Amino acid sequence: APRPADGCPALLGKVHSIDVQQILRRMEDADIVCVLPLGANASGGDVRCVASDELAVQVATALGAAKLVFFTRGQRIVDARQGVPVPTLQVKDVRAIIKYAKETECFTGDSL
Repeated sequence: APRPADGCPALLGKVHSIDVQQILRRMEDADIVCVLPLGANASGGDVRCVASDELAVQVATALGAAKLVFFTRGQRIVDARQGVPVPTLQVKDVRAIIKYAKETECFTGDSL
């Protein structure tokens, strides 16, 4: 069963497309672009929530961003060896963590 994302009902959807040109136009106008974790199917109905972390990654990837700044409500990656939050990660390190998590199934919390 789908799990709620960001307080939305259990209608969890996936990112299918991103209007990169619209975002770039807004950025060229010096606008701050906020992307809500909501989407609809092609006919405009069936509104779904999208996991905000997944949406952030998809938008950053589509834009070819060099850096992603993501604000969350307290969820974080913690270095269990030292018991401290990890403030930054390189893309290669994130990929290694995801690979390790999938292979060992030892991580708790949100699914990968």
